[in-house]
Amino acid sequence: MNAENLDFGDQMITEDLQLENLHGQKIRIYTFHDTRRETWEAWYGFAAKVVEAQPDGTHRFMQDFSNRRTAFTPATRGLAVEFSRKYGRISGYAAIVLQGTAFSRISKFFIEREVRRLYPNQEFRIFYDRDEGIAWLKSTLEG
Repeated sequence: MNAENLDFGDQMITEDLQLENLHGQKIRIYTFHDTRRETWEAWYGFAAKVVEAQPDGTHRFMQDFSNRRTAFTPATRGLAVEFSRKYGRISGYAAIVLQGTAFSRISKFFIEREVRRLYPNQEFRIFYDRDEGIAWLKSTLEG
């Protein structure tokens, strides 16, 4: 699959999933407005195309779950595990933005453990502030 033939530009992938790009598409930001299975499936399909088009690239992306309508469910976890089985080898940097709720702060430990296990070649961090996550991803371009 050739990346030049695919549109990876800023777009609404679905009404509940938005893609923004920074630095000439070197940083991709997926903003989830909900975490229904259909939204995760749309992310899965789109992100798979990106990885397949650039299999040897260093991927920098953010998954923004700061919307109050987002939550992790067994179905969304299952899709994340399935994606990792196929694409867990990708290298790069991932920022995960969570709501600043007490539940999110407690969940951080479990999310970190799971992401490290599923994506051993990714450096990732969890943030409660989107701008801090973007600043961190930008800093990885400088190194």
